[in-house]
Amino acid sequence: MHLGKGQWLTMNLKTTFLTLCLIGCCLSLPVKAAAEPVLLSQQATPDDRQGLPWRSFPSTSGNYIVDLPGIPLKQTSISTLLERELHWQMAAVTRPAVNKSDLFEYYLVAYADIPRSLRYEFSQKELLDAAAIRVVNDIRDEQLSATLTIEEIAFQGLPSRLMTAEGLGQFLVATLSMTGDRLYLVLAIDDDQANFEHFYNSFNITP
Repeated sequence: MHLGKGQWLTMNLKTTFLTLCLIGCCLSLPVKAAAEPVLLSQQATPDDRQGLPWRSFPSTSGNYIVDLPGIPLKQTSISTLLERELHWQMAAVTRPAVNKSDLFEYYLVAYADIPRSLRYEFSQKELLDAAAIRVVNDIRDEQLSATLTIEEIAFQGLPSRLMTAEGLGQFLVATLSMTGDRLYLVLAIDDDQANFEHFYNSFNITP
């Protein structure tokens, strides 16, 4: 499965400081959806660069399987969505920068069950839009905040929002998808398009 139709956005991230507060940030100004997707030009891979050590990671409680470049760190956190609590379960891998040509990589999958009261009160589109804006505002980085966009897409056959941004050396791509009662956030920071494609192609929701 590809995020096709040119939905990769060229971006860079500060390698020394990036705070990903995925949960718990107060909502501020909404982010407008991009009118047209921006193409990510194919990135050349340096000759001395090694491929990431992908490992299959199945989550029984999360009902998904994904390839991650290492053993994930599991964490939990609480956020709010439309004044209701969301309990997030997260699995993330961070690979430190090797040198100026091989920067750090960050891969995360998170899920949260949507309270029944929200599903009755709001439409699927309203829930996805509100959740996407929450995630965008929880990424506290000045350059990302200035360039980050949201687009409406379908990912793995699910209604989703694609989030992309621009910074100082990397790419950030994230999808927020919704099943009947659950949100899935799949987020990656890297500078190699092949790694993005491997990661997103490997993510599948299981029965």
